[in-house]
Amino acid sequence: MHDVRAIAVPFLKVVEVATVSTRVELDFFSGRPNFSWQLSPDEADELARRVAALSGAGNAAAKAVLGYRGLLISELGKRPLRSVRVRGGMVSVEESGNVRHYRDTEEIERWLLDKARSLGCGALIDEILKGLR
Repeated sequence: MHDVRAIAVPFLKVVEVATVSTRVELDFFSGRPNFSWQLSPDEADELARRVAALSGAGNAAAKAVLGYRGLLISELGKRPLRSVRVRGGMVSVEESGNVRHYRDTEEIERWLLDKARSLGCGALIDEILKGLR
C-alpha cells in the first residue's frame, strides 16, 4: 500500500507525490497465505544500503526447493517496480525486467529473518534456520 500526499508548491498547482513503501513476504507456504510485513522508512533505508553494498556473483540464483523459498521484497508505489528475492546466501534484484544476482555479503536474509522473529514468527524462523544449516 502506498501513501499519496498532496504538496502545495507556491505559484504552482497542487502536485501529488506517491511515497514508496517496502513490503517483505516470507515465502514459505504453498497454497496458504505467507506472512508479510511493511518495513519502516528507516528499515527500508537500511535495506537499500545493504543491497547497494552487495558484491556480484554472476548469473546464478539459488536453486528452487520445496518449503522455504526465501524472502520476497517489493517496493510498492515505485515505477518501474523493483523486487528483491533473498535465499540461501544469494540476493536476486529485478528492476525494469533485468535480474542481477549477488552473494548476500550484507547478511540481508539473516537481518530480515530477525525482523520476522521480532514480529512473532519465532517458531517458523527456527524451522527455516534448521533447513539453512
